[in-house]
Amino acid sequence: PRVPSAALQAIGQLRDDPERWTEELRGLAGDSRRYVRNAALEELATQDARMHEDVLITALSSDDWTTRKVALEGLLASRSKPGTAAIVARISEEEGLMLHRFADVLWQLSGKPFRTNPK
Repeated sequence: PRVPSAALQAIGQLRDDPERWTEELRGLAGDSRRYVRNAALEELATQDARMHEDVLITALSSDDWTTRKVALEGLLASRSKPGTAAIVARISEEEGLMLHRFADVLWQLSGKPFRTNPK
């Protein structure tokens, strides 16, 4: 899983057209291959999570828990109201470990112990 991430990082550093590369990453964030999709989301969050929070918010609804985890980490990095609202809206649909990860991120964002209670 780390190979696509390293490859996308390297490609990004070699490219001389950052705007076009960013658009390609945004497209790859919807790829059907888990590792490619997650690597693209990680790269977008690294560039500037706030600029790409629309993509991260969309990924938060993925059927794949690994993609939701990457999106959640990106939204934590963005520290924005829309990102936090998306996390709150999604937490009631999570269970198990992902529910606790969502609760941890909300605690990191707010400093309040909401735990796993979506209300």
